[in-house]
Amino acid sequence: MLLFILIFTICFIIFIECYFGSIVFRPNSLNEITLNLPSLLNFLIHPLHNSFLWNKEVILGNYPFVMTIGILMYGILYG
Repeated sequence: MLLFILIFTICFIIFIECYFGSIVFRPNSLNEITLNLPSLLNFLIHPLHNSFLWNKEVILGNYPFVMTIGILMYGILYG
């Protein structure tokens, strides 16, 4: 199960970077593209304290929601 969550999370990070853009890789003050882990972590936990990512237009970017669906599907298929 832990391996599934890890792989699922990596796939989700790749998806949100392609779908939303500039979440993980952002320009810094020198206008160089750098890895921005605080931005990624904030994006992943943002739905827990703000309702914006619970709108149906952006529900695919809601990590807790998508992870819950993934874990339920994993439980049904492999449980």
